[in-house]
Amino acid sequence: MLGALQRIVADSLTTLDTLVIEGMASADGPCSVNLALARRRAESALEWLVSRQVITPAQARHTRIEASSEGWEPVLESMRAASDPDTLVLAEILNRHAGEEDDVAEREIRLLASWLTIRARYLQRDRRVEYEYTYVIRSFTTDRELLRMYDKRPETLNEAELLRVARLLTTPAEKKRLYATLLDRFPQSHVAANNLALLLIREGRSDEARAVVEPLPELSPELLNTRAVLLSMQGAEKRALALLESIDSLPEARYNRGLLLLRTHRPAAAYALLKEFGTTDAALAALAVDRTAEAAGIMSRSADSTSRGA
Repeated sequence: MLGALQRIVADSLTTLDTLVIEGMASADGPCSVNLALARRRAESALEWLVSRQVITPAQARHTRIEASSEGWEPVLESMRAASDPDTLVLAEILNRHAGEEDDVAEREIRLLASWLTIRARYLQRDRRVEYEYTYVIRSFTTDRELLRMYDKRPETLNEAELLRVARLLTTPAEKKRLYATLLDRFPQSHVAANNLALLLIREGRSDEARAVVEPLPELSPELLNTRAVLLSMQGAEKRALALLESIDSLPEARYNRGLLLLRTHRPAAAYALLKEFGTTDAALAALAVDRTAEAAGIMSRSADSTSRGA
């Protein structure tokens, strides 16, 4: 807890918002005495935090102090774990006085022949103090701050922020690591799955890409497009084409369908799809159907002379 609070207080991107310290006391003894004791424990814990300079005196003044009794349930659980023969007797007493102060049940528990054994074996020896805190993450105004937060506290970023970080990272290895982390936290992130699969495909690791895409129960058009690419790499062109036809509204799907049609010797259909993109592949499809002038026009307007598929 000390380490957790120190990280938040020392971080310029986070602000400690609320802090609640709750002292605990065991159930035996008068309830009023136990609660006063528990409160003193919480106050001591607060003083300790201030003395360690984890929080300031001003923050301490706004810290809420609470106190509670642990009740007899931990004792019952310990007796169950030990298979104590009086477990059922204690459970019946607690059920009979459910919702009442601990003192009421305790009066009956102390009358049990096994009371001294219960007190010696099952009453808690440790005394707990619980800290509960909330903090505010400052809104990011620059990409630089977002990258700082990713480096220092990546667990605080949401899906959209992590996807933005992915765009800012420069190497495929960094991006793959981020997408894998993102999918661990947000398993249904179609964008992360699709982008990770595409990176793996570019490295020739189609089996790993397939393992990323296939577990998702519902696929976005982008993921269906990526699945079609994987099918074509397996030699399943017919299945890939059918899948791409089902997402014809996606430009990438139309382009990939055009490439597949060109690769399977259907240049006229391929050119009908590729000509809108004005790329080298479109020019190749035009040449394949003897539209030399159109191919020359495409190349004269295109800054990229590299074929993307055919």
